[in-house]
Amino acid sequence: MFASLSLWPIQAWASATAWPRLSANSHHSSVCRQALKLARSQFQSGNFYLYWPPPVPHDFASTLVLRPKRGDIGAGYGIWSDPRFFRTTVKRTNAAPDTLYWQRSASRGRRFVALDIPFNWQGDWYALFSIPADWSLKQFWKKRPHSGSTRLPSGVMTYVNYSWRPPMVLVDNNNGRLWAVNMGPPYALFGKWRVFVLDQNGTKPRCTVRFHQVLSKPAWSLPEAVRRFARLCNRALGPDDQSGGTMHPIATLRLESQETMANLAMRPWALTLKPYNTRAEVDADLRAWAKEGPQYRQLYAQIQRQYPVAERALGRYYATRFHWRLEKANRVAARDLDIVFRSYFVFSTEQGN
Repeated sequence: MFASLSLWPIQAWASATAWPRLSANSHHSSVCRQALKLARSQFQSGNFYLYWPPPVPHDFASTLVLRPKRGDIGAGYGIWSDPRFFRTTVKRTNAAPDTLYWQRSASRGRRFVALDIPFNWQGDWYALFSIPADWSLKQFWKKRPHSGSTRLPSGVMTYVNYSWRPPMVLVDNNNGRLWAVNMGPPYALFGKWRVFVLDQNGTKPRCTVRFHQVLSKPAWSLPEAVRRFARLCNRALGPDDQSGGTMHPIATLRLESQETMANLAMRPWALTLKPYNTRAEVDADLRAWAKEGPQYRQLYAQIQRQYPVAERALGRYYATRFHWRLEKANRVAARDLDIVFRSYFVFSTEQGN
């Protein structure tokens, strides 16, 4: 089934609502058109997260010279850079070193500098600045803004302010001009891309690329039957303010499930991450959980009753939104709702169910 769905992005894009889009106040410059093209390539790809490194179109007019590394960057050190454009230096301030990416050749009187700062078990913090071209590396280390700074040193401009996700920096192949993309924090579902261009006055914001309607959530376009099913699954995780302890496993589950729901609504072809547990494991553990009390038994029964209702509604939604044949829409709905269901529940398999 997975192989037969390999052309989904191309087929779906032709019929779905045209996302992403440039915001109304964006400059319709060459860089903004390139950013939109790159964002569309990302949207159509099988990348589960829109802040993963995007696939670069074959005829793209710019080259990525600094970007997030591929795969999980939870262990830190998540920046890849092209050594032709960035020099990497390391400074040991604590147990773990800070890593700096220094643009080798200044452009229009300015220079990009990126930082990777080890933070905690969740990963590193990343920042992107532009500074005057005549600053030395020593000057930057002395004057650099720190996390939470309310005042910036004269001449420094901040474009990624100690985020969990690295930025992207690109060079225009036609004129050699550098531009950057802040892809937003990981907790922002389908977060906007903010695009900046390096010039003598600093780093000007040029445009914003959005992946869904302002003041809405991607999952809001789903049928009510599907959203009710998700709410029931969310209730089974416990109170909304419950995080699950120091490692915040329940909060993490909720965030991942929201991302799954966003893709379910707008990018069903991107549900490519395999859930931790098999369906048989999830079903067995939920049956055991339901026996722990009448409230659990009642909620479990509600989830079971809502599941087929949600699946039928999702099939009709796909048939309408993507103009798919109902047979295909129902097949996709069955596969994707199973992924959504399992994304809410993770059970240890080390000692059996």
